[in-house]
Amino acid sequence: IAIGNTDKRMVDWLKENMGGYIQHQTRKDGYKDYYIWKYAGKKVLVLANEVRPYLVVKGEQVDKLFNGA
Repeated sequence: IAIGNTDKRMVDWLKENMGGYIQHQTRKDGYKDYYIWKYAGKKVLVLANEVRPYLVVKGEQVDKLFNGA
């Protein structure tokens, strides 16, 4: 799973609570730097289940995780 944001506090919280690692991307002039938290493991299923009610586009992919499709 990968979650990105321009506010590093969010990805720092994810790393501290879930593990994984953070990738930092420097952007061109006028754009904020971008931070991507990446994780693979069993906790991904827990996280996916928790955020599922809020997913609009990616919801189908999460459903496939739980339905074995």
